[in-house]
Amino acid sequence: MTKPNYSRLVKPFRMFLPAAVVAATLALAPAQSWAKEPVTKSTVATESSDLNLARSVNRAFIELAERVAPSVVVISVQTKDDPRSAVVQQHLEWLPEQFRRQFQERLAPPSPDDDEDSADQPKQKQKREARPHFNGEGSGIVFRDEGYILTNNHVVENAEKIRVRLKDGREFEAEVRGLDPESDLAVIKLKGEVKDLAVAKFANSDQIRVGEFAIAIGAPFHLDYSVTFGHISAKGRENIAPTQMWDQQFLQTDARINPGNSGGPLVNIDGEVVGVNSMIRGMESGIGFAIPSNLAVEVAERLIADGKFTRSWLGISIQTLKEAPDVKDLGEKIKDGVLVREIRKDGPAARSTLEAFDVITAVDGKPVANVQALRNEVSRKRPNSDVELSVYRSGERMTVKVRAEALPESSFAMNRGSRAPAAPKAPAKVETLYLDNLGLEVEPISKNLAREHQLDPQTRGVFVESVKDGSLADTYGVKPGDVIYRAAEKPVTSPQELNDALAEAGSAGRARIGILRDGNRTGLLLKKLPKQ
Repeated sequence: MTKPNYSRLVKPFRMFLPAAVVAATLALAPAQSWAKEPVTKSTVATESSDLNLARSVNRAFIELAERVAPSVVVISVQTKDDPRSAVVQQHLEWLPEQFRRQFQERLAPPSPDDDEDSADQPKQKQKREARPHFNGEGSGIVFRDEGYILTNNHVVENAEKIRVRLKDGREFEAEVRGLDPESDLAVIKLKGEVKDLAVAKFANSDQIRVGEFAIAIGAPFHLDYSVTFGHISAKGRENIAPTQMWDQQFLQTDARINPGNSGGPLVNIDGEVVGVNSMIRGMESGIGFAIPSNLAVEVAERLIADGKFTRSWLGISIQTLKEAPDVKDLGEKIKDGVLVREIRKDGPAARSTLEAFDVITAVDGKPVANVQALRNEVSRKRPNSDVELSVYRSGERMTVKVRAEALPESSFAMNRGSRAPAAPKAPAKVETLYLDNLGLEVEPISKNLAREHQLDPQTRGVFVESVKDGSLADTYGVKPGDVIYRAAEKPVTSPQELNDALAEAGSAGRARIGILRDGNRTGLLLKKLPKQ
């Protein structure tokens, strides 16, 4: 393959430079005259002071780059799959077409046809073929002095061979210690005797402020130890990955990040790592994304200890309270929180007192204002650890404890059922005038009914046989086949109990009901109930 002629690309810029300098000089000159302003002692002192300040800032950035660079490594990878595989293509699709083609050509392994003299030089060809071809490159951060290197998952996930080069020129073979695709983080371990490593310092990413200086160091396009400067442009960026990832809050920076920067550090003015560079939004766009350092450190520590990062879950469907206009009045006394829409039948929360329409305001005392914040807090708990949820329910504040469990590897695992507590014998059907007014016809759950509708024999509640078209129940979303197990904060196991609970709530004009639908716990808010 013929290498690109970079001199053709560089030359026009070199030829253009004098004209640009002249233009800049003319632009700075006075419009009417070339005469200089009179120079006084005060202006000389001011200029000297400003220049000294500029020189001081300049030296600070130079010192910063020199201090951080030794904790950055260059990672070369020989991958198992073709570089045009879906994994690599997933990240290349962020590049403009002309850059994507160029980068793919760089990754492609050498072909015998690339060497015009290969037939005449069999020894050179044999020597080249014996040398392993590293068709991928990225950056990394020295995490521990035992030789642990933090990088991106997408840099090393398909690696057959990994070679790491330090700033001082030393090279090591490395092996993968642990991968975490959900956060796009990985840890590799240097082989052989390792000593005198410069371990990076990590900052608290929760304390980062938008506008701070941000410096990226890495090996973009094989240009080792390139340094770019910018700022933290934004925090908490979500839904920017080409594929769905569990941890989706990123730091945004305008420090230039390009292919090859992946896995390298984004540092603050003190030389502390605030993020791990991961993705870009187009070439030369000034929009790059880094994984916050707090998450990176937490994942790395778990990968080193366990070889994997197992997340926890509660088994609930949730929505940011501010994004739920249909239940706006639920949050009259609270500003922020996360609304519980549904409790999955096989999830840990199904074995707790948590209910649909509860608003979670904090996890173990830490406030949560949106879905991602709640997910972050819960997912990082170790499996089988107790989680204390601060909950707002029907105007009251309370605490609900849930034992978090390991997140299933497949979403299909969410469909696995769990048996509910045993139910008492269903009472006989009674008159339910209030339910008739609502347009509801319900039945006690008998063995025959449970078998006919394929319900768990241990299900507690009442079965919705029919819903009258246009009725209040129909308006608020009650459906035939639902099982109502709770009404107005009271458990119900018979039509009579449901009738009485809703009739009593009618004086207040509203009530919420708990529903089992397709085995999952959810709920509905009945507004403007008729008085008894």
